[in-house]
Amino acid sequence: MILFWIWTSVLVIIALCFAVLPLFRRTSDEGAKKRDKLNKAFYLDRVAEIRQETETGLVADEQPLMTELKQSLLDDVPTDGTVLQRSQPVKRGVVAGLILLVVFASYGLYLTLGNYRQLGHWQQVARQLPELSKKLMQPGGNPLTSQEIQDLSLALRTRLSQTPNDATGWLFLGKIALASEDATTAIGAMVKARLLAPDDQEIMVGYAQAMMMAGDEQQQSQGASLLQSLVDQGSSDIRIYSLLAFHAYEQQDFAKAIHLWQIMQSLLGPEDHRYLMLAKSIASAQDKMKSAQEVSAGAISVGISLSPELRNLPRQGVVIVSVHTQEGRTMPFAAARFPLRSFPMHVRLDSQNVLISGKKLEELTSFIVKVRIDLDGNVTTQTGDFYGQTQMLNRDKTIEVVIDKQY
Repeated sequence: MILFWIWTSVLVIIALCFAVLPLFRRTSDEGAKKRDKLNKAFYLDRVAEIRQETETGLVADEQPLMTELKQSLLDDVPTDGTVLQRSQPVKRGVVAGLILLVVFASYGLYLTLGNYRQLGHWQQVARQLPELSKKLMQPGGNPLTSQEIQDLSLALRTRLSQTPNDATGWLFLGKIALASEDATTAIGAMVKARLLAPDDQEIMVGYAQAMMMAGDEQQQSQGASLLQSLVDQGSSDIRIYSLLAFHAYEQQDFAKAIHLWQIMQSLLGPEDHRYLMLAKSIASAQDKMKSAQEVSAGAISVGISLSPELRNLPRQGVVIVSVHTQEGRTMPFAAARFPLRSFPMHVRLDSQNVLISGKKLEELTSFIVKVRIDLDGNVTTQTGDFYGQTQMLNRDKTIEVVIDKQY
């Protein structure tokens, strides 16, 4: 804040110099100066001419001419005799008023248009960093509010701008971002921490957690791979197994999630209050796995490719795959929509895609598979859509569909 007042004072003083100093300048009659110079030059030239004419005999008596010349020069001199004069005295009230005007206008504009409130809040938050950090670390204390978390993040950023090589500080900032579900900030902070301390397991876990929070599947996979490498190295950190189990559950790899939760149970022991929570998670995953197995019973896998003549497809659209019990029947037995991506592509239909109530996909012994690239997203219109279909197939045959026609 001291620097702020110093710099603003310097700028105001400079502004005052431009505003006040012109009032004290001396003023001069530039026209009178030029006139005197011209008269003097004219007088000297005329004197030289008269003397030359006298020497050549053109003028018999030069005295009258010299007297007349001097009289004409005197006639051009101002009667008050003032050539250079001082401006009128400046009143103190005018100077004081001008100074006050500049000062109040400068700081008034800053108060109106500036960010002094944000600046004051930022400086206050920077001073509160130890207090906020202590409150965050205090076990059993009141949790930080969302505003306090934002303030703590701002204070940390301020300190890290001054000490950028503080790996612990970057780790702390990343954890705060994780608590706020700010994946972008968390990843950025953890990356800086890893560059400073690449072998620190705490930082590696934080970085992996930030990656797995991101919406990008590739980043999530990288985070899971990093955690798995720590497990392979013999780490028994319960957080690593918890993150891996949750990721496996989200990916519907229920068997892996169950295995990881069982390892966590063995690490914690039955006396830990988290043991029963893990048992509930395992039971939930087992139910999900059983349901998935029932749904996948009789599932149909379809490989889809394009005819060489249809290589230039639009980038927008959806792929509609339908299963029919007989040729010509409008209502499909099962159908699903998939995003349009590169070909060849493989898709899978299961009992969740059956459109007829009470029916299951495993009941079909023979069927026709149709594939259509719907360009406008409207299933009722077909004009311009590309499509392909199989002949009547038995379930034991490999299903491959080539898109080779256009409506």
